[in-house]
Amino acid sequence: MEEETIKFSEEEQDNSSVLENVKFRRKISSFFTLANLNIVLIVGFIFICVSYLVVSNQLISRGFAVNDVKTKFEEFTKENRELELTAMNLESYSYINEKVAELGMVGIGELEYIEAVNNSVAMR
Repeated sequence: MEEETIKFSEEEQDNSSVLENVKFRRKISSFFTLANLNIVLIVGFIFICVSYLVVSNQLISRGFAVNDVKTKFEEFTKENRELELTAMNLESYSYINEKVAELGMVGIGELEYIEAVNNSVAMR
């Protein structure tokens, strides 16, 4: 007879756990209705779209920044080449001869060196 009582109490426990399980499933099924599922999907889709727009906007902005830097680099390279050509032109022999003639300078003739006698040097 005791065994029957124990079985009965186990059945009651099984019934209570089944009832709790059913209540839990009803709560879940009431939460996951079609309307709630649609809302979650729509919010998720909007979040993904906004994230995509933000990321693509950042990539486009960085692309423009890279293009600006490339353009400036090319301009500086071109300006550097022009300055180097100008410097080489100013250092050329023909340009220097031209300037000498314009300024009326005379070429060096014969050089004479003066030698000091007795290693004399002016003193203070």
